[in-house]
Amino acid sequence: MRNLLTCLAFVTMTLPAAAQTVSGTPAVEGTPEWLVGDAVLYFVNGRTREAAGGADFNPFGIDPDSVLFHVGAFFVVGDFTGEGLKEGELALYPQFLMPRGEGTPSAETPPIMPFALLQQGACHGGYVTGFPVPDTTYTVDMTDLLCHADTVEQLVYDAYAGAAASEPTEPTEPDPEPLPAPAGFDPAFPSDQQLQDAVYAAYNAAYGLALQDPDYAFWDGSDFAPVREAVAAALADAGLAQISLAESPGFDPVAARACADPGTTALRIAFTPDRSGITVAAASATHVYAYDYDQEISAELRVTELRECATSGPGRARSRSY
Repeated sequence: MRNLLTCLAFVTMTLPAAAQTVSGTPAVEGTPEWLVGDAVLYFVNGRTREAAGGADFNPFGIDPDSVLFHVGAFFVVGDFTGEGLKEGELALYPQFLMPRGEGTPSAETPPIMPFALLQQGACHGGYVTGFPVPDTTYTVDMTDLLCHADTVEQLVYDAYAGAAASEPTEPTEPDPEPLPAPAGFDPAFPSDQQLQDAVYAAYNAAYGLALQDPDYAFWDGSDFAPVREAVAAALADAGLAQISLAESPGFDPVAARACADPGTTALRIAFTPDRSGITVAAASATHVYAYDYDQEISAELRVTELRECATSGPGRARSRSY
């Protein structure tokens, strides 16, 4: 999958950094920022937005599935809600625009396509430039900044504005607020937030293992112990070590959402037949919350919102793309 785009030939042009008012440095080949730019530039194919003639939001027809495979991410975010990215998310604004809609395109201030990727706990931010400085990818320092393409856009906006005023302007992006420490956990009466935290922690642990697999499989189909140990460690780190975790995986995403025994909280993991997809569900005796990722259905993570769990019958829940 990683070779989906790299097997296609195209040329990347690079202009001298001095020719542009840059917030950042040219991306180094093979880095996550370069890989995002590599995929984007394949679809841009040297065209202007007018020449592409596509939809307003995605005029170059950038295929999210292809970008995800090329970069090693799991889902694409195309908007900003004020929150930073979660593990495995790629935020990409797929059109060339002036930062914050202000300014005139020039060789010093070209339009940009900003992006950010949270991968294995590290935030990788950057942007691709459009005409009159086409086919160039830059990386920006995201240390202590909110991980999102919106932050990248603000950084470039500040750089452009500072150049226009002939005085440098310091970015004023606030530091992300620290996550609160988990409240005391009672497996007989878990809070809604604790069920959500359990699923989030377990999925990220499984995702970390999938990144290490050449086929991006969540489980290699042999020994389940490494997956279980990684998930158990993640639950312990979240203060949820008392959650019951099965010794073996399941293969029925519906059954994974069933109610837990009275007085307990259970976390269940179910895999798709090829093990490239996964369901992670946390259930109490009354409620359930779950993540589903199945490439055959969608490139996006699907979230089963917190609801009453099923004690019998199919018990399927509505999901939304995440």
